Amino acid sequence: MLRTALTRADEVINEGREKVRELRERTSSRDLLEDLAHVANVLQIEGETPITLLVEGEPRILFTMVQEELCSIAREALTNAVRHSGAAQIEVKIQFDAKHLRLCCSDDGCGMDAEVLEAGFKWGHWGIVGVNERASRLGCNLEVRSAPGAGTKIEVGIPAKSAYATPGASPRERKFEILSRFITNVTR
Repeated sequence: MLRTALTRADEVINEGREKVRELRERTSSRDLLEDLAHVANVLQIEGETPITLLVEGEPRILFTMVQEELCSIAREALTNAVRHSGAAQIEVKIQFDAKHLRLCCSDDGCGMDAEVLEAGFKWGHWGIVGVNERASRLGCNLEVRSAPGAGTKIEVGIPAKSAYATPGASPRERKFEILSRFITNVTR
């Protein structure tokens, strides 16, 4: 019993240290793709599984909270995949379209136990709980699909009006819009 308690205490301490490291390391760049590439690079150093980042559509500027929460969701999904799945491949796919922003993290690893998936958490671990809380704060759809031996897929979908800082504008168009406003204000 004592060994079990000590082992559990070590796990809790390590998880706490990891969360503190994540908070201190947070360096949001105002570019979701750049942030996710940084997360993937850090995790690939830790593990040996390649992480592929795919983008569909024209990247857009996101509301700061959306970007930070999506990056945290992806970090948790990728961390779990690298550390626990035994996956040969991990993929992050971001879809920018006129109606929605979608983020999908998937792996071909061992999958989650049915009990963990059904309960929405594993005792003493807060990753899935945190993902649910972040998705809830964003008011977005969250879907977690997994089965033993079939990998895991975590997908988040956010309506464009809630995700994009300027709906329909690409980063280049947004910079032009900001510059135009600045010039107009200066000439008045």
